[in-house]
Parts: sequence; structure tokens; C-alpha cells
Amino acid sequence: MHEFFTDPRIYYFTELSIPSDAGRVRGVKTTMSLIYENWVATKVAEALGTRRLIRRSWETIESFVNRPVTIWFEQGGETSFAILDTPHGEFTMWLEFQVNPAIHVFLDANIVRESGKLVFVRPSGRRAVRPDIIVVRGRFDNVTDLIKSDKEIDLLIECKALPYGNWENDINEQVIQYIKQFSLGGQYSLHAIPCRIA
Repeated sequence: MHEFFTDPRIYYFTELSIPSDAGRVRGVKTTMSLIYENWVATKVAEALGTRRLIRRSWETIESFVNRPVTIWFEQGGETSFAILDTPHGEFTMWLEFQVNPAIHVFLDANIVRESGKLVFVRPSGRRAVRPDIIVVRGRFDNVTDLIKSDKEIDLLIECKALPYGNWENDINEQVIQYIKQFSLGGQYSLHAIPCRIA
């Protein structure tokens, strides 16, 4: 994303040089989605009253100490996006959260809670595997630390920038799956959600 903000023309050229019209449209939509996710993450940090970003443990070693604290954006990456210092305590945030790197390789992968722990399994059928944003109370450098802690996910946000009619088909294969997988009590949207799925 750094390159995008430094010189957006790199992304525009890359996306618009894709041979097919459908590919170009998909490329532009992907970048729009990533920008929107970052904006929503910023709004969450503001809502929590974030005072500062906290260094991950590996950022405290000498070679990093004089560098700015980073946010870390990598789709499905192990490293947390940001660790926030707020008046409500410390919170860790991930964008494009993925419990296991192999989960995208197997299209029928799933994440379930067994005996109070998140477990990677492969039941039949395709499952949504990567929520856009999750927030967990506490300080975690990476996904492995979170799993070892056995902490619950405090907030899961599936960013939908378009009106409900544009993503209605994602309900069963994505939104409802996340609610089941992560034992969430409810869902929220910037757009109205029909009562039949709430």
C-alpha cells in the first residue's frame, strides 16, 4: 500500500494494463476495497480513542527502535496490522485476517471452534476464510500469539462499501459463515440489513 500512496499511478497502470475488461474492473475494485478497509480500520482506531501505536516485540530490537512504529498490511499475513494503545486498554487489529496460511490453498477450508480453540479443518464445500478486519483486546504480534492465547475475537468487520443489493449473494457464503465460525453475537452494516438474516 505504501507504493499506492507514494505514486498511485503504479496501481492504475498495473490494473489498467490487464488484458481483459473484466480483469481491469476486478483490479480497480480490489484496490478500492483495500482503501476502504484501511479507512474503516482508521475509523475503528479513532472510535477507540487510540493514543498511539505500540511496537510489536520484534520492533523493539535496536535496528528498529529509531524507526517509526509501523502498521503492517499483508493480505492473510501472520503479522498484526496494528497494536493500539487506547483509554480502554490495548487492542490488536488485523486486516484480511487469516488463521492459517494454507486456508486459501484449500477452497473447502474452514475455521471452527473446538473445545474453546480456533481450529483449521477441511469440511466439504467452500467457506469464507478471511474477514476484512478483526479487533482483539490485548497485544499480539501475530496470529500464532493470538491462537496460543485462546482469546476471543472482540470485533469482526466485513467491509461492504456497496449497497446491500450488490453483496446480498455473499450473505450465506461469507457473512453468516463468519458469525458461525467466530461465535459472534451479531452483525452490523453501514447499509440496512434485511431482518430475515439479522
